[in-house]
Amino acid sequence: MEDYEVKVPFQSLQALGCHVDAVCPSKKAGDTCPTA
Repeated sequence: MEDYEVKVPFQSLQALGCHVDAVCPSKKAGDTCPTA
């Protein structure tokens, strides 16, 4: 997963005033998601 694959839509939706949550199966709050 590339950074911008998540970052761009995430920030775009936030800029429009949407509340956005990021969810990753088998991860807990504060865990990291390794990127390429």
